[in-house]
Amino acid sequence: MKSDLNASLLSKINADLESRLQATASAKTTLLTVIQSNTSATAALTPESPEEFTKVTSALAVLSADVPRGNGALYTPGTLDTARFPA
Repeated sequence: MKSDLNASLLSKINADLESRLQATASAKTTLLTVIQSNTSATAALTPESPEEFTKVTSALAVLSADVPRGNGALYTPGTLDTARFPA
């Protein structure tokens, strides 16, 4: 049984593997760049002020976890104290 493996075929296989390795390294570098740019962008954001935190906390206190999903409701009907939330 004659083997078709020769120096020319080995060179082609080696070149193919090397190009795949370079493509993988390039993809990893691109992904790393995206991650680093996203991290630096979010790191520059200022934290919420106490006033913003209070607003969100008070809004979440009104929302009911027992409301059926899918109908657009955020709170149980008849339980929202609209006087607390001026327009």
